[in-house]
Amino acid sequence: MDVREEMLYCFFTGLLYLGYAWLAKQFCKKYLTCSPKRSTVFLILAYFSYETGNLICQNVSYLGGMVSTHLMFVGITILLFQGEREKKILTSVLWIAIMELAAEAGGSCFSILLLVCLHTTQGELVIQGSGELAISFLQVLTVAGFVYLLREPLGSVMEGKVKRWYLIAAFPPLCVIGIRDFFTWGITRGIMMRGEESLGLYQNQLISHSFNLVLALLGILGLGFYIFGLNQIYREQAKGEQYQAQVDSYRLLEEQYVKMERLRHDMKNHVLGLQGLLEHQEWKKMDQYLQKMLETGSLLEAREVTGNQAIDALLSQKRQRAEKKGISWDCAMYLPGDIKIEDFDFCVILGNLLDNSIEACEKIARGQERWIAIRSERKKGFLILEVKNSINAEACKKIVSGPKMVSGRKVIFEKTALEKVISGKKEVPGNHGIGLWNVWETVERYQGVMRVEQEDQSIAVSILLPCETICDKEETS
Repeated sequence: MDVREEMLYCFFTGLLYLGYAWLAKQFCKKYLTCSPKRSTVFLILAYFSYETGNLICQNVSYLGGMVSTHLMFVGITILLFQGEREKKILTSVLWIAIMELAAEAGGSCFSILLLVCLHTTQGELVIQGSGELAISFLQVLTVAGFVYLLREPLGSVMEGKVKRWYLIAAFPPLCVIGIRDFFTWGITRGIMMRGEESLGLYQNQLISHSFNLVLALLGILGLGFYIFGLNQIYREQAKGEQYQAQVDSYRLLEEQYVKMERLRHDMKNHVLGLQGLLEHQEWKKMDQYLQKMLETGSLLEAREVTGNQAIDALLSQKRQRAEKKGISWDCAMYLPGDIKIEDFDFCVILGNLLDNSIEACEKIARGQERWIAIRSERKKGFLILEVKNSINAEACKKIVSGPKMVSGRKVIFEKTALEKVISGKKEVPGNHGIGLWNVWETVERYQGVMRVEQEDQSIAVSILLPCETICDKEETS
């Protein structure tokens, strides 16, 4: 190779590494936060790490060059991006694994195709010069394709996890990277992938590239099953823990409400007892009596009267929480006596919706309007429940584009479309996937309908529940 060819080779190699560095920046920015200035620095340092690693691989040690490249990339990711360190480690490790496996799969696949074309048309047995550069650029395009395809699926994987989960998820990709680097080192040393003497150079190259392609695809599939499977297990556990916490909370609420009702029922007797202590000026006993009453239950007038004790207790607790946060509360609820839904299930629906509404209002800056409105009514054998709350302007911008218009409102999703929200394909401002998923599952179990709509700077969840379910009709018949 003369000087001119060597300069061209270095130039095209630099372009390839710049492409990888740009893809790395885009990949990390999808799941981590970084300022424009820092992202530019990251791009430069990532390119430098690839160039440095390549020099070490060619002139010192292949394994040493690969290890140094990986360590430099993880280091600059941790240094320049914001967020939890464990999440930054997982993001950088996933990028390295995806880049190496996708490049290996793409390079092997295109090498096989090019070898077959060259052998068929020109009788050549090896890929040289421009052919090698073309395959290298096609490898970059393959990596870009994988990054694009994984943008949405990985969105739900990388959000809302505890630190320990990120570290557990990062271990298998690390192992795959190590195995792949060691395997490639073995090939460069002639330790692995030796051809059979009975086969020619052309056949041995096809076998080698096919073997590399299969290994790369197996690595991609294995990592995919592990990462997405681990994510699904985490979601199921989180959903179960949240459900159990709701069970305990609603039981406690019901017990508290029963105590309050007993206290109100016995109020006449308490007043007579206090009047007697007052007449005899037994102040100490009177104070003890009052303290006992306060410990037993609240003497404040109940503002929630829906006809259901459990729901009244739940609304009372949520109202107190909202008022402490400076959120205006407007509730007009009444539950018909013939509604065929269990108290616990209704508490799951209403509790999750109110928790989401309160959290959405908390994100609105102080001084701006914060409010929650709850309505329910019965129409033609159906119960209509609506929980509506204010949201901030930024949340409005995140609502998916091109929604269907219904009565001047933007329908974000209806019923089974919630699956897209859970997978991270759509965003619903102020709401959390697992909580809404519990609501949707409960509504579906009672043959109901759920809709989320956005209007101006507010969001409303509407639920339609039959007062007499299909199951009840079947049992009657």
